[in-house]
Amino acid sequence: MSDPTVGQVTIGCPEAIASGILGAVLVRFCTQFPRVVVNVEEANNLAHEYQMLRERKVDLLLGSITRPFVEEDLDAQVVYEDRPYITAGPTHRLALRRRVEVAELLEQQWVLPGESILRSVLEEALEARGFALPRIGVKSYSVHQRITLLATGRFVSADSRSVLRYNGAASSLNLLRVDLPIRFWPVAIVTLKGRTINPVVQTFVDCVRDVSKPLAIQNWGAAATKGEVVVHPLGQPQSASSAARASSRSARTRLTAPAARPTGSR
Repeated sequence: MSDPTVGQVTIGCPEAIASGILGAVLVRFCTQFPRVVVNVEEANNLAHEYQMLRERKVDLLLGSITRPFVEEDLDAQVVYEDRPYITAGPTHRLALRRRVEVAELLEQQWVLPGESILRSVLEEALEARGFALPRIGVKSYSVHQRITLLATGRFVSADSRSVLRYNGAASSLNLLRVDLPIRFWPVAIVTLKGRTINPVVQTFVDCVRDVSKPLAIQNWGAAATKGEVVVHPLGQPQSASSAARASSRSARTRLTAPAARPTGSR
């Protein structure tokens, strides 16, 4: 079918993507192309779900990938870089602290997803400081459930910047200022090599790229040279030069999460 405005798209993605940036993509795409049906399939651990592409159960996968990407029969196009921030509900006793020590953080009750890139990156960062992953009170892939538990003020967690930016319920969370060497990971559109991408799927891919532009780190430096205003990863506007400096700091080994909402001090 050559008409890019009619048809179906089937995408596989983790719950964190479905609860974050995909929601913004669907709002825009379905508004622009109301005659296209989008099917969303669960793929919580992308590396384990590549068979969905090989069996042609999905048109594309959207989620984190490893570097280097070694699947010779698949094509991966990175659309943005993501990273976790340590989060807590606004009533948690650490929420208003100007700085939280790692050792103190590990004493808290944690809610985290099961096996995932987010948890792996958090574990790497803690190990670099000489700590092990804390005892997890609740393991859940459900972003909604984790945010609900954080709202009780009894738990801490880690959430990706894409969830914090695009999930409305996450706007109530506080980011805890913790000095950890947290790295970014690539989020990519993965397709099957040799499979012709029909116009409807290509239109959806283009929409994903457009919506995810604010998360693309490489755009910050380019905008800085033009003096443009860009968007902070968590949604706050700032000058491009400030964004570029923030991007540079993020590339270093010592990273401290900014506050998601205005807080006081103790």
